[in-house]
Amino acid sequence: ALLIYAAGCQVSGNGMLWTEEPDPQALPKGSLSEAWAIWATADSILWRGPPKGRDTHGLQFKLHQSWTADLELQAEGVTGGDTPLTLTAAGSVSADVGARFPQYAEYTVLKLPPGVDVAAVVRHQLAISVLNEDGEPVDAMGVQLTGVLDDCFEYSGPLGAALCREGVEIHLWAPTAQRVSLLRYASAVGDDVAETIPMAEEAGVWSAKGPVAWAGSYYQYQVEVYCPWTLRVERSISTDPYSRSLSANGGRTQIASLDEAALKPKGWDALGHSKPALEAFTDITLYELHIRDFSALDDSLPEAARGTYSAFCDPAASGVRHLQGLAAAGLSHVHLLPSYDFGSVDERKDTWRDPEGDLGAMDCAGREQQAAVGAIQNCDGFNWGYDPVHYGVPDGSYASDPDGTARVVEFRSMVQLTIKEMVRVIKLNMNAECTPCLPIESFAVAGVEPSSSLRSEVRPAALHMPLNALQVEAPAAMDDTTSGTWRTAGRTSDLKEDDGSTPTTAKDSMGRQGVHSAFMFSLITRTISLM
Repeated sequence: ALLIYAAGCQVSGNGMLWTEEPDPQALPKGSLSEAWAIWATADSILWRGPPKGRDTHGLQFKLHQSWTADLELQAEGVTGGDTPLTLTAAGSVSADVGARFPQYAEYTVLKLPPGVDVAAVVRHQLAISVLNEDGEPVDAMGVQLTGVLDDCFEYSGPLGAALCREGVEIHLWAPTAQRVSLLRYASAVGDDVAETIPMAEEAGVWSAKGPVAWAGSYYQYQVEVYCPWTLRVERSISTDPYSRSLSANGGRTQIASLDEAALKPKGWDALGHSKPALEAFTDITLYELHIRDFSALDDSLPEAARGTYSAFCDPAASGVRHLQGLAAAGLSHVHLLPSYDFGSVDERKDTWRDPEGDLGAMDCAGREQQAAVGAIQNCDGFNWGYDPVHYGVPDGSYASDPDGTARVVEFRSMVQLTIKEMVRVIKLNMNAECTPCLPIESFAVAGVEPSSSLRSEVRPAALHMPLNALQVEAPAAMDDTTSGTWRTAGRTSDLKEDDGSTPTTAKDSMGRQGVHSAFMFSLITRTISLM
């Protein structure tokens, strides 16, 4: 065995490791991976300086941009990229900007020159450099885009795939993307791309149109976008964050409309008018249940129906009779634990494994049961589901077929039959934004173990605000509340480090990727939204 021992020197405030003692005066000033500059409005960037006791007199500010992400920080300052823009120090933060960003109220405002094409600049790698009156570097940092994206790219139109008589329209909000292509597939599986369609961009929204014949086929996005945590322009393959139907394990988005008659159980459109009466919230009595556990061991059901949406639709099933009895006794709501598409369970049931041995015969005070369950915990059919991937699609592990629209129809049938038993349905939602199978009620929380979601693949700069190289400031409820939400990085990313590894991500046992939980994004409002 060969043991290699390496020792080095570090300078306070600098993460680099040197094998020889460096000259601090010759080191780069600042860090491009620490985004201390906040692009808050179209014409204003907030800078964390100047240091206490000093003003901006004599300081020069430059905004560097690089389409190819070749900016580097050297001892002489920021190098690479296009000709930098000169910024002008404009005093303290205004009241309206301070109200939006109170955490930056003590920052200094840097004004951009007139006529800057914001839509073009946000697609670049960006950095701010600070020079003294002699042109010597004082500081350098990356730039956060959350504010300017809100300020300049607000959009309330359709997203995802929409079907109409004229054909199919697909829209993706990705203002920082440099290029987006639609990869269309004829079926749920297979490597052959039926066609690759370059998408057109307008005001941050990328769009593609196709014929009605596209309905029922599948697609992915191929996105080229600057990624602030790898400091590179990355090419990612992603499904649609606004998917309404999927292939197994969320590998591809299916073009489908929830308004199609084939996706609606008979009487579905009238269901919203037939919910059991509820005079006051204080009358609510909740029965929380996990969809799989509700019937996984119910021998009154055919084996294929156990642990599925269909188990709620058999009036002779033990679980359904149990709900009927509870409803008669005054139960008002069934509260479903996560039912959106999540990443921790392989939706292909033929891959599932059960614990070996008779768990009931094992010593309940020993470790044998735990060891048996732990040995297959990443390849069985159970997880709580607190690792959402596609919020707008029911999970395929509870469906008879994880490919295509069966999950939508069966989820709706479950809701419909449960409501007919005189019990309202609440869906635990990691994000109250998408509730595709109305009419149900939605409870929004954050999740404990976010598994993956797709938004950082298509717009990484919009989803988190890095405080420094090791920390991320969340724009909303995150994993430090009680739960989690968007651990964004779909299960199809091809981001690679130079050595072939996946940057800042972790793969689960099924090879599906998710960006490290530090980069989760949440639109959570911790409220109950009654629809």
